[in-house]
Amino acid sequence: LQEMILISRVFRGVSGYGLLRYLVRLGQWDCGLDPIDLLRAFVQSAPEEGFPPHWHEQMVERERDPVDLLNTQLPLREDLRIQDDWAGFHEAFFEWMETRGSQVPPSVRRTMLLVQTAVMPARGRAVHRVLELEHDVARWYHEHLTGVGRPLQEYAPATFEIEDPAGVGERILQRQVPDRYKVAWELANSIRAIRHRTRVTPASAVSASAAR
Repeated sequence: LQEMILISRVFRGVSGYGLLRYLVRLGQWDCGLDPIDLLRAFVQSAPEEGFPPHWHEQMVERERDPVDLLNTQLPLREDLRIQDDWAGFHEAFFEWMETRGSQVPPSVRRTMLLVQTAVMPARGRAVHRVLELEHDVARWYHEHLTGVGRPLQEYAPATFEIEDPAGVGERILQRQVPDRYKVAWELANSIRAIRHRTRVTPASAVSASAAR
């Protein structure tokens, strides 16, 4: 039961707050890594396999109230927002994923790390940015949700837009209560718009439900 609670908490951070959403989906869709198996391995052994122990402790939060899943990873998210150390955090997770079998071409690695870091809020960043990507991540994501996706390396270059209209990057993170108005943690971007409007096919419904 304790392990299930910890996996649920990590999943909340990965997918609910989007801290590692696109790296985990890359592992799932391009490398065949089951997300739940991956997160179970992360909870159990990531520090012994090279992931920084201080970030692992802040992701897993063994001492947190097991009922409170709304405020998961709050100190970690606030530290990374203030210091804008998302690139280091994501690089460390990607390197750990590689020990679990996530092997992709260098251009795919660069593209996904750039996107994952760009969609996280950080102090001092521009409100609107346009990235030039080596591969079309938005199309890759959309096609996987609809059941026709290919490996990311097969997609052509594309632009990728990120916006922070609510100013999340400059907002001090505080504890939330269930009935309080909440602003999405992941910044508005080309993929997030797709997630909210895509209708999935029956064949991809289970996979897409986990991916969103």
